[in-house]
Amino acid sequence: MYIYIYISFTPYVDSEIFDDLENALKPHIMKQFFMGYVLRELQQHTEAMEIFDSLEHIFPNSKHVLSEKALISYHTRDFDESQELFEQLRELDPHRLTTMDTYSNILYVKEERSALSFLAHNAIENNKYCPETCCIIGNYYSLKAHHEKAVLYFRRALKLDPDYLSAWTLMGHEYVEMKNTPAAIEAYRRAVDINPRDYRAWYGLGQTYEILQMQYYALHYYRKASTLRPYDSRMWTALGNCFESLERHDNAIDCYERAVRHGDREGIAPRKLGMLHKTKGDHDNAARYFKIYLDTQGDDTFIHSVGGMYIYIFYRTTNII
Repeated sequence: MYIYIYISFTPYVDSEIFDDLENALKPHIMKQFFMGYVLRELQQHTEAMEIFDSLEHIFPNSKHVLSEKALISYHTRDFDESQELFEQLRELDPHRLTTMDTYSNILYVKEERSALSFLAHNAIENNKYCPETCCIIGNYYSLKAHHEKAVLYFRRALKLDPDYLSAWTLMGHEYVEMKNTPAAIEAYRRAVDINPRDYRAWYGLGQTYEILQMQYYALHYYRKASTLRPYDSRMWTALGNCFESLERHDNAIDCYERAVRHGDREGIAPRKLGMLHKTKGDHDNAARYFKIYLDTQGDDTFIHSVGGMYIYIFYRTTNII
């Protein structure tokens, strides 16, 4: 029963159902695996990691537990930690392909082309007819900006497994790069049909409709993504940008402030907040957010390009404005 619930029911579990299940299911070691998996799906990563840390004490050599911890680190965007865990996993099982598509996503984001190439060749040697292998190769070609070839391999993955969620989402990203917005929308919609909790597909739909300048549609999909991923600054930054395009500046400020509170690494939100507050004549807050923005930028050459913000902060702090 636990295995059936684990595989089939998890994408449709919400917090309320989770609480009911936790009370209804009898104590069992498989219950712990299930609860950890569902908590990861619900984006409750701290609680999920605690469960898998405790399971690691019981199963110190479990590749599944190590894999789950790597996935949790990936979803919290701790790519360095996740990469380290995946590399440990590969040392334990060099022929493993399960979850290696996620590992390839990390190498893609970090632009480690040689490592991704090595992973792709290794995957082909192990099983070239595996969906994960096709996905890894697709990521490799995407990193090389060969988007048509990337789509070809994502399609091969879907021929092998039509419900392969990652392939639909990644293929949507490739169609966006190729400016094929109708195909991107279709791919993302297929992804959310398979798993309505896939925030990446909802976010992708928002981006695609924003490209089409259909801001209200984009707003709807970004809201879906932010509901699933409330602690991700990127979701709030996207919402803020959408509200700003609609000239709903107060809503935009609220969203950008939430992005700052949730650790906007790119520094987009504080810069936007500085500009919005400056436009409203709120010079104190404008200077404060410009300073936060500049503090996030470590590259001197980049800082020189926004010297106007320094000048603005200087004049504000000396009460000249």
